[in-house]
Amino acid sequence: EGFAAHLVSKFRQLRYMMNITSVPFSKYWGDSPVNKYMFRKSVYSANGLFFPSEFAARHMQEEYGVNGTVIPMPVDEEFFAAQGGKDISNPVILFVSDLSDRRKGVHVLLEAFYLFKEKVKGAVLQLAGQGDQHTRKNISEGIPQDMKDSVYIIGQGRLVDLPGLYANASMTVLPS
Repeated sequence: EGFAAHLVSKFRQLRYMMNITSVPFSKYWGDSPVNKYMFRKSVYSANGLFFPSEFAARHMQEEYGVNGTVIPMPVDEEFFAAQGGKDISNPVILFVSDLSDRRKGVHVLLEAFYLFKEKVKGAVLQLAGQGDQHTRKNISEGIPQDMKDSVYIIGQGRLVDLPGLYANASMTVLPS
């Protein structure tokens, strides 16, 4: 959308703000100079930039020479109210993201979990998030037989179930 706003601003008086919702590392562009070009044009012609964290703002300053306003991602603390204690000797590790997006690191997480499981026998990993049937099947088939009882592919689920998943988790991870 940022690049579309950049193009429109060339023909009409359009002012736009760009909300950068993650840290745009150059690895995301892969071998695509077009994606990198579009991002740069979007950033440099925006009338203002918003970042989700101080880290993202610092990265954008160092990599692109731009400044903006930090607006942290909001959390509805009533909807996601803390509930009870956690059994850290049998931790539930929760991953909530797009299972099919390789940048989110689900495969890295699985490898790390297998190592963690050697030390913490009661650990459980829950994978929640969208992902097509092919992706879920590939993940499931890649789980070693001795780990099948410790890794749960929940899938996309429903929004109303998220607070319970987070409340039950001992920790959340997103290795992207």
